[in-house]
Amino acid sequence: MKRTSARLPSAGLQPGSGWQTLILCIGLIGFAFGLRLWRLDAQPLHGDEAFSVLFSSYPLGEMFQSMGTTEPNPPLYWLTLRAWMSLAGRSEFAVRFLSVLFSTATVALLYPFGQRLFGQRIGVLVAFLGAINPFYLWYAQETRMYTMVAALSLASLVFFLTWGQPGRAGHRSRIGLVVTTALALYTHYFATLIWLVQNILFCLTPGWRSTLRTWLRIQAISVTLFAPWLVFVAPSLITHKKVWIAPISLGAMIERVITVYGLGTTLPEAMAQPLWIAFLLLALVGLAIAFVTARRSGLVVALTLLVPLLVTYLFSLRRPAFHERYLIGIVPAYLALLALGIAAPYAVIRPPSSVLRRLISGLALALVLYGSVQSLYHYHYDPAFAKAPDWRGLVRGLQARMAPSDLVIQNYPDPALPYYLGPSRSIALPARNPLDPLAEHQTLRAVLDTYDHVWFLPDGGLSWDPGGFIRDWLDRRAERVWQGQIAGFEVIAYRRAPPPVPSHPLDWRLGENIRLVGYDFAPVGRQGEYRLSLYWACLAPVSTAYSVFTHVLDRTGQLVTQHDSWPQQGAFPTSIWLPGDIIRDEHPLTLPASLPLSDLTIEVGLYEAESGRRLPVFAPDGQRIAGDQIFIRYPFN
Repeated sequence: MKRTSARLPSAGLQPGSGWQTLILCIGLIGFAFGLRLWRLDAQPLHGDEAFSVLFSSYPLGEMFQSMGTTEPNPPLYWLTLRAWMSLAGRSEFAVRFLSVLFSTATVALLYPFGQRLFGQRIGVLVAFLGAINPFYLWYAQETRMYTMVAALSLASLVFFLTWGQPGRAGHRSRIGLVVTTALALYTHYFATLIWLVQNILFCLTPGWRSTLRTWLRIQAISVTLFAPWLVFVAPSLITHKKVWIAPISLGAMIERVITVYGLGTTLPEAMAQPLWIAFLLLALVGLAIAFVTARRSGLVVALTLLVPLLVTYLFSLRRPAFHERYLIGIVPAYLALLALGIAAPYAVIRPPSSVLRRLISGLALALVLYGSVQSLYHYHYDPAFAKAPDWRGLVRGLQARMAPSDLVIQNYPDPALPYYLGPSRSIALPARNPLDPLAEHQTLRAVLDTYDHVWFLPDGGLSWDPGGFIRDWLDRRAERVWQGQIAGFEVIAYRRAPPPVPSHPLDWRLGENIRLVGYDFAPVGRQGEYRLSLYWACLAPVSTAYSVFTHVLDRTGQLVTQHDSWPQQGAFPTSIWLPGDIIRDEHPLTLPASLPLSDLTIEVGLYEAESGRRLPVFAPDGQRIAGDQIFIRYPFN
């Protein structure tokens, strides 16, 4: 593609000769590097970052097996991070430093991108805007693949702008285009949108038929390099969904892109609302200037920005897929429009009004700087915009309280905890969503049998365990010994509760899955008040919620009093009993003082509340009992 220069001066930036521009660009790169390095490890890793570290540490066979089934992301970033950690270690600073390098490389590439489209001075301004861009800075300090795909996609665009040049320069650009395109695709699938933009731009290039054969050869090589991975991952990629991504309208998508790509994600809404409108106007002015002064370059920027947005929107109509970080490859086009908007007075206002041009451009630049500074301040110092909760404080608090024989149960699968605490000290339950009650029951039973204490972190409304199964299980089957807050996290400590033992053992089976293994009978409170405690054992999961009947009969078989209820007054229904459970089920009984206990008999059993049908009762010898009840006769204790 032939370069078209707009030759637009930029406010406050007046590089002259080539070496002065070089010094200025080197200074910008150093400034960008320092800004990305500042407070790099001030915040703990969040879950996705910790996942990157842990996943990249898997054995290679296990890693590729996961990528082919449950985690179908391209492999290049994982392999690069794996190699980097083998050299630099797994500290927060080390694992984030790789993203700093790629983000700094992106800033370095912004200059040739802007320069080849709109001239030297706009190139410098685009690089400056990239250096201070809050969105870029956020991901520069995040252990994820987004700065890597941003740098490779931008490099691919830069090579695309000069691929048609004659001689060695064009040959090097064609090689660079193939290599960077393939590497970008092996980093993130959304890089295909930049590849699509390049193909559209090629078809809109005057005289494109004369270079069609060369272009097709370039595309064939790029596709051939990426095809093996697509074949490997296709079965899981086709069905893979990001269930946390919500549908979004095209208007909301554009507003989100204008806001986030200019101001980041760390501005309070009241501050971001007016600023995003100003940024939109600035970008629209830049787009108009681009088409007026350099139509071909304006087309490049417009299509690079709009085609990925439109394709993502259309795809999201069927399967929601929009998140601004996935489209990080279009940010350079947006920054170019902002740079053109800032420099617009130099194209519109003619001399001798040089002071007015500088004033308007300076105000526009100050607006962008204000938004960036505010966003970066909130990012670094406002807890409301922290990347992650205080995992470090949580782990310090847990380590101060835990014994070596204790385990942490995390009620949601956030990899940050095993990163800081160590994978052998914690377990995430439920293991999957939706959960398997029997499997979770067996796991929890084994955990309580193995560890002295478990320290439980509830999911906090994250909907991984929406019914609260794990917490309910522990409350019913373990003994709570401590509850409090550690570094803002709710923490509950449990230990294994001894199984309840009845004073009077029995062995009666009800249906196929329940046994009555004993009872207690004791006076409580005032005269005539007693408590009957029944001990039920679960042999296998029970699908029906049965009610318990306790009838007190006199010598003639007449009903004296009764108490019917769900087990534990409805707190522990039979429908959630699991194998191995021993349930102590209390029933208050008020008996008339005029009747001696020796004249009374208690009959108990289970029945369906809706139909009244009793559960069959079998004696210890296996014989079914007529009437399906169990008689408890005097003396009760």
